[in-house]
Amino acid sequence: AAIRAACPHADVPGDGAAIAVFHRDAPIALADATICAQTAILGTDAIVDPRAYAPLLEQSREWPDAHAAVARATRSALVTDLMSSALPAPQRLDVFQRALAAVVARTRPIAIAWHAAGKLVEPASFLAAMASPDPADRVFCALNVRLFNVGNDPGVCVMDTMGLAALSLPDLQLHFRGLDPNDVARHLFNSAYYLFQKGDVIADGNTLDGVPRGQKWRCQREASLVGPSRVVLDLDPGPPWAAGNRG
Repeated sequence: AAIRAACPHADVPGDGAAIAVFHRDAPIALADATICAQTAILGTDAIVDPRAYAPLLEQSREWPDAHAAVARATRSALVTDLMSSALPAPQRLDVFQRALAAVVARTRPIAIAWHAAGKLVEPASFLAAMASPDPADRVFCALNVRLFNVGNDPGVCVMDTMGLAALSLPDLQLHFRGLDPNDVARHLFNSAYYLFQKGDVIADGNTLDGVPRGQKWRCQREASLVGPSRVVLDLDPGPPWAAGNRG
């Protein structure tokens, strides 16, 4: 009932351990037919092993209590979209998040493991973002800016985004030294949000405004330095901030 209220144009046939949502307001034209985007909600009897969420916990900096929440978890359910990759990223995420918000509001989970973004999301924060008039708040739930220190090169960091690749867009990556990670994080999110809104519009060799203000960072598609393996848009801050070898 909650899903039908949140997605009034959707068909939700039946109830049970597995629920399929057919979003009639998100049609997708194939060569010989028209289908629609779907959301699947799958229950499970599997016992949750908190250790399985360790990689997500390491990159869930916006939620200080995530470790304690995951330690209390016993069961899980899966909410995922299907047949949706052809949709523009803003529409695809909106369709999915509306259905997910209905599930979260009714089931009151301990945590949301947003695997595509590599982080855990506090359910209350997610529902607050869904009620926010700023669409960037909802995108923030589905996007993560990660930070990794390079152990054999003191002072060198890799920061990247996770979440765009799941929406068929390139994630961003920066291999650098001497920049404030907080400034870089804000800049990466803003740049990722631009790609989310506009699509894959930055070609190899194009530049983005960088930090400090006035800098230009050259863009180049490369293999990701940190897993999961994917093609990312690497940003070259130039000397004296660039680290590693770009090729």
